Amino acid sequence: MCILIGLVVSGFAANAAGTEPVTVRIPFSYADESGACENAEILIEYANGMPAPDSDTKTVSSGSNDYFSLKTDAVGIYTYKVYQKAGSDPAVIYDDTVYDVTVYVTNTLGTDKLECTVTAVSNDSGAKPDKLEFVNKGTGTTETDTTETTTDTETTDSKTDTKSDTKTNKKTADEAKPFTAMIICFAALILLLGVVYVKRSDRTV
Repeated sequence: MCILIGLVVSGFAANAAGTEPVTVRIPFSYADESGACENAEILIEYANGMPAPDSDTKTVSSGSNDYFSLKTDAVGIYTYKVYQKAGSDPAVIYDDTVYDVTVYVTNTLGTDKLECTVTAVSNDSGAKPDKLEFVNKGTGTTETDTTETTTDTETTDSKTDTKSDTKTNKKTADEAKPFTAMIICFAALILLLGVVYVKRSDRTV
């Protein structure tokens, strides 16, 4: 049995008469760090002529390890794509990594037995991982959080408007004080002049 996990290349195969089929496993793991506790659907794609896996889709829960299994009795290079089917939860960032998996099947030197090597390449980084990993993360934003943020913003705006109105009214009152004082002084001056005029009129009489 051959276990593990590349790069998509054109495949070839040659029947090895009398050889026993070799079992190949392509393992993967899944973790949900978003808090949604959502199962994942892991898919495998392959071209015509490639040995078919035991299933095209695996449904796994968070923290699980699983694998795609296939058998072949022919020497060859076989290529596959393994990826996660994205869900619809807006609060989850689904791992969109696509792994290009290559299975090399060869004859064991001096025997009629087959052996294989499995490699994988991550399409987003070009790295060659020891295993296929899918990790979903949270966006950090929910509808509730958005509503609370909006409410806080509105409250803040209301407080700002209230403070602004208070400052404006106070400023207007302060500006009115000198004008009021001038009116009072002017009225007092007129009154004083009136008193003086009356006294002078009395003396003349």
